[in-house]
Amino acid sequence: MLFRYFVVYATNVLQVDKFQWAIVMAFMWLSIAIPSILAGFRMDAVGRKSYFIIGLLLYTPAMLIFLNASFTMLLISFFLFGMGQMLQGTSYNSLLGDLIPRELRGTVIGCGQFFMYLSQAITQLLAGALYSYVSPQLPFILLAIGAIPLAIIASVKILEPSAKQV
Repeated sequence: MLFRYFVVYATNVLQVDKFQWAIVMAFMWLSIAIPSILAGFRMDAVGRKSYFIIGLLLYTPAMLIFLNASFTMLLISFFLFGMGQMLQGTSYNSLLGDLIPRELRGTVIGCGQFFMYLSQAITQLLAGALYSYVSPQLPFILLAIGAIPLAIIASVKILEPSAKQV
C-alpha cells in the first residue's frame, strides 16, 4: 500500500531531490539482484519459512529508518526494504509451489491474486486517507509495527512441507 507514498513522503517531507530519489530506487533494485539468486539457492537447501519471516521483519527497521532519513540513510532503508520484499516474495512463491498440487496451482494463485488486488485497492485508499488526514508518517509506522505480528503468525502457522509438489 505504500509504494506510491514513498516518493511523495521522500520528496515533500524529507526534502529529497527527485534525482536522488531515482538513485535510491535504482540502488534498491540493483543491490538486491545478486542476493536474490543466493537467497533462492539457500531456500532450496534449507527451506522457505525462515526467509519469509526474515523478509517480513526487515520491513520494521527499513520503515523506522525511512521516517527521518537523509539521502545516505535512504539507501540503507531501501536496501533493507528491497531485501524484505525479495525474501518475502521469493519464499512465498516457493512455498506455494511446494504446498499446492500442480493441477490446482492456477486456481489457487488466481484466487490469491484476486484477494491481493482487492485488498491493495482498499489499502491504497486507507493509506492515502491516513497520509493526508492523520499523519504522513502513520502508514509507514503501521507497516513497521504490523510486520512483527505477521512474522509471529507466519512462524506459528506456516509449516515447511514434508514433501514438495512437482
